[in-house]
Amino acid sequence: MTLHTHDMDLEVERQQVIYLYKEPVATIYSQIQYHEENLDDVNRMAHWSECYGRHLEKWLWEESMTEQKTLVRHDRLKADREREFAKVCDHFSVRFNTD
Repeated sequence: MTLHTHDMDLEVERQQVIYLYKEPVATIYSQIQYHEENLDDVNRMAHWSECYGRHLEKWLWEESMTEQKTLVRHDRLKADREREFAKVCDHFSVRFNTD
């Protein structure tokens, strides 16, 4: 079973994780657009920056709950899809086949 979440409330804890990392600027911009907020609103920009900072802190720096975590980078997934997808296959112990 898999679960996709943005973990906005920072309450998710899982032992097996595939973490899709997206650059902070792109992520913050995406959140503001998704919530249909004003891109010129400095307070909302600060809000989403702080949210993403807490998220990164939890999942990349302080996290200690996972037994297995695979980091997939959004920019690399776009640039070298096969290499990044191979990491996902490896995470599930499935042979990666490009055929």
